Amino acid sequence: MASPWSVEQLAAELQHPAGLLLAALQDGQPVGYVDFRTVLSETELLRLVVLPDRQRQGMARSLLESGLVLLADQGVQTCFLEVRSGNTPARLLYAQYGFVKVGTRPNYYRDPGEDAVLMRYDLNGHRRKDEDNSGS
Repeated sequence: MASPWSVEQLAAELQHPAGLLLAALQDGQPVGYVDFRTVLSETELLRLVVLPDRQRQGMARSLLESGLVLLADQGVQTCFLEVRSGNTPARLLYAQYGFVKVGTRPNYYRDPGEDAVLMRYDLNGHRRKDEDNSGS
């Protein structure tokens, strides 16, 4: 299991000029978030988190979609991520969304030690807001 980010880490990420952090709220309370870091035309998905009792409700997919639409609107072309090799639900979500495996980082994670699977998503074909009503 991944170790959660501290409140201080999240606060710092909110202030980062190249970061995009979106939160999902239910009844006014945060129940999940997605965090991206962008440099030029590439972004990295740093974290996608949904509280355990709110999982399997489409929230992670919605957060992912919302972030990628915003980034595509800004001209970002490629999204990369690293995911624990043993995190089957996350890997399935990313694969269903269209991310493809591009490599592995052996023993990348600690506590417990585990490989990272590197994945990439091409936003060039991603539907942008201005294309939603184009009639094409």
